[in-house]
Amino acid sequence: MSHHAFPWREPLLAFLRADPFVTKASDAIGIDRTVVWRARQADPEFDKAVREALAEGQALVAERVEQEVLRRGLEGFYEPVVHQGRISYAHERYVDEDGKEQYRPVLDANGQHVPLTIRKVSDTLLLAAAKARIAAYRVERTEITGADGAALQIDETTRRARLKAILSNRRGAPSADDFA
Repeated sequence: MSHHAFPWREPLLAFLRADPFVTKASDAIGIDRTVVWRARQADPEFDKAVREALAEGQALVAERVEQEVLRRGLEGFYEPVVHQGRISYAHERYVDEDGKEQYRPVLDANGQHVPLTIRKVSDTLLLAAAKARIAAYRVERTEITGADGAALQIDETTRRARLKAILSNRRGAPSADDFA
């Protein structure tokens, strides 16, 4: 059994608390992940410490993910404008010496063209965050089945009557005669 000349357990645990991936952590501190695996098997206290560090790291990752979901859902993100397969670049309007209105490209501090961007928000991410945090956005689905779990058998007359009843309870719904 090989022993490492440096104390690697505390640095590994610290890394796992911030980034809960054993392979990534072991690579970062310069040991093989199998060393970690063997140490966990041989030492129940170290295994417990690793599990606790992983849980702490996973909670941190979950928090960062939630923050990013909310940021993208509320503030949005910038996406480059692409026209005919090419990135479009920003231009600014100016008046030349002759008094004519002209346009020139916008350049960054390094003299590079600045891409034209559009801010987009993610309704899907915002809805996911709302469902996770607000009970009113959670939809419970109930499936009604017939005998022995088979599909319900509804004749056409019953189906139309139920549809009429549903639509008549909505404002601005078509009249029941529309479905007769």
